[in-house]
Amino acid sequence: MKSNLDILAGDLVIKGRKDSIITKYENNDIYIKIKDNANIFIPKTNKNIYIEAAKNTKSDVFMTSNMNTYVDIYGGASITFKVVELEKSEAMFKCNLNEELASVEINTLVITSENVVMHQEVYHKACNTTSLISNYGVATNSGEISFDTTGKIYNKMSNSNCRQLSKGFILGDEAKITSKPILLIDEYDVKAYHGAAIGKMNEDDLFYLMSRGLSRNEAYSLVLDGILDQYLSSIDDEAIKNALEEKIHNIL
Repeated sequence: MKSNLDILAGDLVIKGRKDSIITKYENNDIYIKIKDNANIFIPKTNKNIYIEAAKNTKSDVFMTSNMNTYVDIYGGASITFKVVELEKSEAMFKCNLNEELASVEINTLVITSENVVMHQEVYHKACNTTSLISNYGVATNSGEISFDTTGKIYNKMSNSNCRQLSKGFILGDEAKITSKPILLIDEYDVKAYHGAAIGKMNEDDLFYLMSRGLSRNEAYSLVLDGILDQYLSSIDDEAIKNALEEKIHNIL
């Protein structure tokens, strides 16, 4: 019988019509072509992930680790990624928005006492394309998190929208979080912005919770549960959800 933590290293899970995606394994790579709406769960793997979203598909992809991921999105397709990283890692996430009305949303949650580097790149290669990168980091003990994010809108790719947001909580005297946002904009008729907010958890909030009988770690966990909900609520599989919750609370 598999334990909860074994599940996080399990097989690719796809929910949707049987012909909604095509999957191919080749050498050290996994190729996924999304042809119709689907929900995809990708456990931690040492393979490179290549994803192609065909026209007008709308799908969710949940990943339990920061893996080398390369994405091509075509006209009218909209893909939402949710990535949860709880261990030491350094990897690239690169996305090309290749045709009009292609869009991507990347939501990343990192909770670690180790070192995590997230390289993220989105390239707007067509008009009317949209990208939103939202990073949330929680560094404990001596953990270090780096969000290295680049968004590029090419010349003549008008009406495109490129957004980058990073937030971080530091839960240790030696912990660090850095955000390195880069916007490369070669067109005037676009919207592009980035923002970052990083700091220690509010001591007044912690004091209030601890005055109600909670330990410091219990107070941390309660505050973080509100952050985690937006990631874990989208997981239908209770075993996977419980495995992630177990692993997260072990870090704290």
